[in-house]
Amino acid sequence: KEDSEVSLKIYSNLGQLISTVNEKEMMAKGNHRYEFNAQSLSPGIYFYILSAGTKKDTGKMVLMR
Repeated sequence: KEDSEVSLKIYSNLGQLISTVNEKEMMAKGNHRYEFNAQSLSPGIYFYILSAGTKKDTGKMVLMR
């Protein structure tokens, strides 16, 4: 809803940080898209944490081959 610093991090199901896709980059309000190359990862469950300003969103991703 407003311009803010955005971070997007990917974690394994064991809580290990796998990748930082974006780190505190100032972004304009609106919709944005990221492409994440997961070729080096094993199939399984991963989690992401998306932080924008004071808000955080956590979600689950399933990688299948």
